[in-house]
Amino acid sequence: MNTPAPEENGQLKFARSAIGPLGHLEHEASTMLDTPTHELFLKYCSRNGFRRADVLRDCIYVLMYGKSFGQMVAERFEHEADRMKALSVLKAPFFPLESSQAD
Repeated sequence: MNTPAPEENGQLKFARSAIGPLGHLEHEASTMLDTPTHELFLKYCSRNGFRRADVLRDCIYVLMYGKSFGQMVAERFEHEADRMKALSVLKAPFFPLESSQAD
């Protein structure tokens, strides 16, 4: 279980890196914006209750994969649920076939 670290800007930070649908989220992405675009971006995030980093990450994922980070995470959970369901069928009691050969 992740251990919360001290809060930063009202958001809890975790001691371990988060894991995304394609592996650990360990690389930071940032960019520089002009003032009008930055102000619009801040208003958009504030109005919709989004964290800036999450919106930037979603933009990158949509650009690279055609899906937002959240969509990819949901697909990963759905895939894992389907996999667990298939494994549960395979773990049913196994009864060997009776041999038709006489000893």
